[in-house]
Amino acid sequence: MRMVLAKVLMLFAVVAPALAQTPEEVAERFFDALKNEDYVFAAELFDPDALTGFREMLSFLSDLNEAEKEQINTGLFGPGATQESVAALSDTEYFSSFLRMAMSQMGSPDIFDTSNMGFLGYVSEEPDTAHVVARMSLNIEGTEFEKMTVVSCRRVGGQWKLLLSGEIKGVPNQIRSALGVN
Repeated sequence: MRMVLAKVLMLFAVVAPALAQTPEEVAERFFDALKNEDYVFAAELFDPDALTGFREMLSFLSDLNEAEKEQINTGLFGPGATQESVAALSDTEYFSSFLRMAMSQMGSPDIFDTSNMGFLGYVSEEPDTAHVVARMSLNIEGTEFEKMTVVSCRRVGGQWKLLLSGEIKGVPNQIRSALGVN
């Protein structure tokens, strides 16, 4: 019986810290994942409902003609992506593929180095949302500057999960506009 109790306590010691994470820790893990090019882990940090919503915002892509679909699938999900392979992706895989392609366009992932980032705290928004404020020191092509950013999180099943930023939510509209789709 003691052995069983000891195993349960050990399991709790491993699981509890993951469940007790703060919004700042989730934001830091996200930027670390981007820096390490671990886009699957970065996508796993998001609220599953937000990922489903993102995919739904891009659902208009399935209405494009075949040539446009091929071009968009390659541009958003990489060489060899087909309508079938994209449709088979989970929402997390879909978003992680999107993140990978978006980040490849931005250049070096070192711009997300959390050692150059200060998490200033978070503002709670009842009942289950928090907005993390961070100061980033960036060096892009030899030019240094500072940027303030806000990362929003929502408590889902006892864990903080990231929400989509306004910039990410705007991507489907930018694509729609670039394609001339209503």
